[in-house]
Amino acid sequence: MFVIGQTNAVETQISSLENLYIEEVAKNVELTAKVSSLSHKIETLKDELKANKDSIANQSFILQEKTNNLLDLQAKSEEAVNLSLEGFEKKYLEQNNSIDYLKAKMKEDLITKLTFYGIIILVFSLVMFLGVKMATKVLLKKQKQGWIEFNESLFKN
Repeated sequence: MFVIGQTNAVETQISSLENLYIEEVAKNVELTAKVSSLSHKIETLKDELKANKDSIANQSFILQEKTNNLLDLQAKSEEAVNLSLEGFEKKYLEQNNSIDYLKAKMKEDLITKLTFYGIIILVFSLVMFLGVKMATKVLLKKQKQGWIEFNESLFKN
């Protein structure tokens, strides 16, 4: 009985161990499937990460090219503005020189005109003075002649 009791106990233990083994195998299969699934997800994520990395590198390259193009365009624009400003400055200086020349010419013309008008006024004044002086002499002569004639006519009468 003792052997039969032990046999039953051993069989119970074996059965219990087999059940545990089956459970562990099922768990192991389940965990292997999970690990496999997670491994597949990791690979997928790695692929997505690589694709994102390539995309970011490509976008970075494109942005770098656009930035370089914009910097070149800005440099060309600045160069054009500088050339325009230099041209404007040159024309501005030429205009200032022209204005200074015209001012000097107008001043010279004004001085010439004033001198001419001054000479004309002096000549006119001199002619008037001489004319008045001559007219006065003629009048004085006539008056003197008139007095002489008046006195002679008084004395003859």
